[in-house]
Amino acid sequence: MPSTLTLRQTLLYSCTSIGINLINTSVSTWLLYYYAPPDTAGVQYLSVAVVGTLLAIGRVWNAIIDPWIGHWSDVTRSRWGRRKPFLMVGSVITLFSLLLLWMPPTAQPSTTVVDLS
Repeated sequence: MPSTLTLRQTLLYSCTSIGINLINTSVSTWLLYYYAPPDTAGVQYLSVAVVGTLLAIGRVWNAIIDPWIGHWSDVTRSRWGRRKPFLMVGSVITLFSLLLLWMPPTAQPSTTVVDLS
């Protein structure tokens, strides 16, 4: 077995991080602009200081919880393997978190609300 990865293997391994990197980039780039737009024409949901504080708290929380989750997934033994349960549950949580993040509750009528009546 070769000691180094082929170009194909390297590209395939790196493709697995595309999704999470897109999420991180979109959140870090657009969240401040979405919740606290620089122009006065847009609705300002939160102040810039609050958004910055929330983003900082999220990064600190990640630094605290990531090693614990990594250890937990290393010692997990299930019929699906060590990582699949975390990927399956994490994917659903991420989906709903992103939906809620970009559709804040507002007092005005929203185009994101579906009328089921």
